[in-house]
Amino acid sequence: MPRLDFYAVLEVEPDSSDEYIKKAYRKLALRYHPDHNQGKPDAEIKIREINAAYEVLNDPESRKAYDRLRFGGYRQQVDGFGKSEDTTPDPGVAFEAMEQTLRDEAKKDVFSVLIKDQVRIKEELSIIRERVVAKQGYDTFQEALVLQRAREVIHTFISQDLLDRREQLVDVAHQMLLSQGVCASHHDKDVAALRKQLDKYYDEGWAQGYLHACELFYARR
Repeated sequence: MPRLDFYAVLEVEPDSSDEYIKKAYRKLALRYHPDHNQGKPDAEIKIREINAAYEVLNDPESRKAYDRLRFGGYRQQVDGFGKSEDTTPDPGVAFEAMEQTLRDEAKKDVFSVLIKDQVRIKEELSIIRERVVAKQGYDTFQEALVLQRAREVIHTFISQDLLDRREQLVDVAHQMLLSQGVCASHHDKDVAALRKQLDKYYDEGWAQGYLHACELFYARR
């Protein structure tokens, strides 16, 4: 199964206007409507792909999130509309790619916030240094302790804008992976479990952003 590119599914270009995308969707939805394609399983698959693509691209914020994920490492190379050069058959590959993309996006968001607040970073490093010295008797950069501290305080660095961005990106990532058949079934519990896992990866990316910022300012004493 090649990765789905939602723009390719709707037979539009990434810079197409919202109105053009809407017209393309209506045209394809009519062509592949079940009433006109009874007994054609390929058409059933196609209409599901079309609806999934339009659900994301029709909303401006979802579309921005999709573009961010798409160019963040999950992008499919397309030769013409719907002709993918990526013939990876394993949905697990798509899942791993999305996992890394979400981590990277979250890491960049938190790092960009922390790097602007050097006073707070130095305060955090002071707390971390005390814990390291208390544990081992001398000062080194201990990633495990830094990540532990990150989990304790990361919420204090996260603005509502970052929370909203997380929700949008994870929601779109979830829809993208469902369209790839990553879930063995579409039972509610399996779909919810996938979403929970993506939330976890994003949170881990936030912690990595904190770690990276601390590491940049760390100086051994």
